[in-house]
Amino acid sequence: MVQWKCKRALFTTFIIVFIALLSIPLRRLRARAPKVSRTRYLPISFAIHERYVLPPTSECVGTKNQSLATVIPGRKSTYVYADETAYYADYRRSFYALTMQKGGWDCFRHYEILANGCVPSFLGIDDIPPLTMHTFPKELVQQAMRLPGVPTEESVINALASTAQHTADLFQIDFSVFNKTAYCKLRRQLMQYARERLTTRALGEYVVEQIRSLRPPVPISGRGVLLITEPSVEYQSGLLYIGLVEILGSKLFTYPYRKAIVHADHRNDTKAYGRGFGFQGVLPTTGLYADHAEEEADHAYQTIVEYRLQNGGFDAIIVTNGGNEYCEVDLYQTKFGIGRQTKSLRTKVLAYRTRYPDSVLMFVDGSDLGGCHTTDLPNVDVHFVRETANALSGPFLLQS
Repeated sequence: MVQWKCKRALFTTFIIVFIALLSIPLRRLRARAPKVSRTRYLPISFAIHERYVLPPTSECVGTKNQSLATVIPGRKSTYVYADETAYYADYRRSFYALTMQKGGWDCFRHYEILANGCVPSFLGIDDIPPLTMHTFPKELVQQAMRLPGVPTEESVINALASTAQHTADLFQIDFSVFNKTAYCKLRRQLMQYARERLTTRALGEYVVEQIRSLRPPVPISGRGVLLITEPSVEYQSGLLYIGLVEILGSKLFTYPYRKAIVHADHRNDTKAYGRGFGFQGVLPTTGLYADHAEEEADHAYQTIVEYRLQNGGFDAIIVTNGGNEYCEVDLYQTKFGIGRQTKSLRTKVLAYRTRYPDSVLMFVDGSDLGGCHTTDLPNVDVHFVRETANALSGPFLLQS
């Protein structure tokens, strides 16, 4: 009985893969001189899915009843929300919310605050390195932080260093001089900006536009893009994955697996980074995963990706690091035990570039300040950098 089930599963997988491969529009090997690659270094930042961003016209003052949001970064006693809805509701009823540098300057909390119609009280905002958080509306946030009646950054830092335990002791707006009209105007501008520039869709479009700029006038059509990334979500690669799916749809392929936690069929999973707030289940479940068991779909999906790597199935390959590692591409293969009996993943990527020199190769450095920031892939076309403090010297020449 077990043997019959195994044979049936293998046959089903074969049929899935065979049907999928029939639809792959592959290109002929073109005899072109290899292009001379000069790496472009560009900034990249976090983002948030548009479903979480309130409309700019949403009620401003009428819904707010506290000067500062409950959560104080670094104070575990204030991390009282196990539910996403309650957590975001707290931001919505707050005028300001404390935020600051974490593992790096860019932090998902900044985007959660803005998306929910709250203004960040961003400690150290003047010290953010050039081009780090390049899409973040720093000037608008600074203006809102400096409105009359709002506690100064210095006073908040001093209160944090003291024994103050409650938000009222840390941050209390003087409403006798606070200009609510000016606050609401800035809040509306911030939320409009967030809807236009800070969404995962905008992040995906930003990266795809770089591919288009390197392959004019050929659009990304028929073949697609391969994203090499870890299956879990640790923000930069996860938010980029969401954005690329929004822009490319079924033309985005991932290695070794999809990021399952962001799809609807994993909406109720209990284990996710940051409790899954802001990203869990935001994408629909489509393709092989809509019709087949996860393990079966994974196996078929890997086969399709391997076939495409051998036969010119991608216009671009994007390699990310994740969890402050994976600067050596083969770590993906080692960690997830895929293709151990075949060529290394690095070898496959480089061979693909040799066979298809018109393809685009990108590296996304989403590491914290203390993480790895290099790649062992030569001649990368675009190297995206999240934390630019370690990338503004040496070989790096970032472009805004």
